[in-house]
This record gives sequence, structure tokens and C-alpha cells, in this order.
Amino acid sequence: MPDFIPNDKKLAELMKKSRLEMPFSDFEDKVMYKIKERVKAKKFILKNISLACLFFVLGTGFGTAVCFFLPELISHSIPVSAGKILLTFQAAFVLVVLTQLEYLIKLVRKYGSI
Repeated sequence: MPDFIPNDKKLAELMKKSRLEMPFSDFEDKVMYKIKERVKAKKFILKNISLACLFFVLGTGFGTAVCFFLPELISHSIPVSAGKILLTFQAAFVLVVLTQLEYLIKLVRKYGSI
């Protein structure tokens, strides 16, 4: 039973050995600085993702409004068929919305939620 109970000398020796020496005198400061910089960068990225979402919604709303009012504008100014121009604009609009939505989803997945 005495083998399992360490005496004060053994405990003191073990405590001396368990002490960890820092590689450099300013090691802790450098690590804390890097952590703070990463936190700042993460906040900056999340702010930009929020702005990207906002402008995506605003742009989608504007594009939808243009699709709604485009036949009225075209019929008075251009002799080309309004249906063809509207279909071309709508196809381009859907393509742009889908690609931007894909990029936005990738950003949110990579850097976290908003």
C-alpha cells in the first residue's frame, strides 16, 4: 500500500518535471495576437456575407420588378417582339440568380452562418 501513496518528495519532483517551458519569451503574446486577428477576420467575413445576402435579395427583387415592367417599356420603344426580349432577359436573370445563389451558399457553408 505505501507504493501507491506518493510522499512529498516524489510529488515535488513530479511537479518540477511537469512544468512547461515556453520556447520564446513572447510566445504567448504572439499566439494571443494571432487568435485576435483570426476573430477579427471572421467577424469581417461574416459581415460581408450578411451584406452579400442583403444585396442578393435586393438584386433579385429589382430583377423581378424589371421582368414585370419590361414588356411595358419595350412595347413603346422597340419594334422587336416583346415576348422574345422578355424571354431572353428572364433566362439571363434566372442564370445569374442561380449562379449567385450557388456562390452565396458556398460562402455560408465555408465560413459559417450569418
